Amino acid sequence: MQSAFPAGVQLARDAVPIDADQVAEVALNRVATGLDPVTLSRMRTQLQATFEASRLQISQVRFTVDGRTLDAGVTKVVEDPPDGGSLVLKDGTFGNLVGGEITPLPGVTDEILALTQPIAAVDVSTSGAHAAVQLADGHVWMAGDGNFDELDARAQLVRPSMDPFDYTWSVPSSTPSALKAISTDVRPLDIAAAWPEASQVSAIRVSADGARIAAVVVVGGERWVAVSAILRDETGAPTELGPTEEVVQLDSAAIGLVWLGQDRLGVLTAGEDRSVLTQVVGGTGTVEAAPSAAVSIAGSRSTTGVRILSSDGSVYARSGSAWSESTDGVLLLATRAGH
Repeated sequence: MQSAFPAGVQLARDAVPIDADQVAEVALNRVATGLDPVTLSRMRTQLQATFEASRLQISQVRFTVDGRTLDAGVTKVVEDPPDGGSLVLKDGTFGNLVGGEITPLPGVTDEILALTQPIAAVDVSTSGAHAAVQLADGHVWMAGDGNFDELDARAQLVRPSMDPFDYTWSVPSSTPSALKAISTDVRPLDIAAAWPEASQVSAIRVSADGARIAAVVVVGGERWVAVSAILRDETGAPTELGPTEEVVQLDSAAIGLVWLGQDRLGVLTAGEDRSVLTQVVGGTGTVEAAPSAAVSIAGSRSTTGVRILSSDGSVYARSGSAWSESTDGVLLLATRAGH
C-alpha cells in the first residue's frame, strides 16, 4: 500500500525493475500526469524510504507514465533549513543562540517562559512557529500562536518529536504500539503497525523530510536503533509505519537520539562512560567519548553541527576531532524538528 498516492493513481504494472544504476522505475497509470510536483515528491520520497527500509539497494525512484518520465525527483516535500545555532533556555529567555546572543521565537518563547513547572524537553517545528514541550510530569504540550495546549497526558511518554507537517509524535515507553501523531489543533491520530515486535521504546525522532522515523526499541530483550518508513495520506497526515530496519544494536541505554543529515543518526548512550554513536543508516558507525556528564543531545544537518549539554549547564560543539565548550549557564538544550 502506498498511502501517499492520491485516489485514482495506481501502478501500471506489478513489477518495479531496478536498472544497473540502481534506479527503481515505477510505472503509473495516466491519472499521475495531472499531479502537482509536491504530490509527486511526497510519493517519491515515501517510496524511496520504503525501499531503503526493506534493504533494497537503490539510488532513486523514477516515475513513468506510458514510458515517459515524470519530473518527481527534484522537489523536496519540505526544504531543510540551514543550521541556525543552538536552541537554548538561558539567562531568563528561550531562543536561538548565535554569537552569544539569544533571538526569541515569536509565539513560542513567551509561552515557554510563562511556565512554572520544570521543562524536560522542547522540540521546535521547522518554521519555528510551534514547539512540542514535555514538562517534568511527562505530559506533552504544544506552544505556539499564543496558546499552550495539552497534547498527550499518558504516563511514561518518551521525548516528543515534531515532523515537517507540524504533527507531534508521542508514545509511552512501555507501549510502543500506542504511537500517536497529534496535530497543532490537538487532533490525535493513531499510527498503525508501530513496532509490533517491540516491548519497549525509549526514543523517537522523525526525519527532516517526514518520510522516516528512527526509534530506540527493545525487541526480544535486545536494544536496537530502528528506522521505519512513515506512510501518509494525500494531505500529509501520517497513517501507519511501513517496513522497519534494525540499524544497529546498542549495549547500553540511549539518553538521546537525533538525525545528523539525511542518512545518519546520532545516539547519546549511558554506559559506564557517556559516548556518542554516529551511525549511517544501512552502513557503518563510529563511537567516540562524549563530554563529561552529558545529559542531552541536539542534532543538525551534519555531524559537525551536533550539540551536547552537560549536567553543569555547558553546551559542547565539535572542534575538529574534539569537543569544545561553546556556552555555559544553559538550563535546557532544545532540538529542531527533523534533527
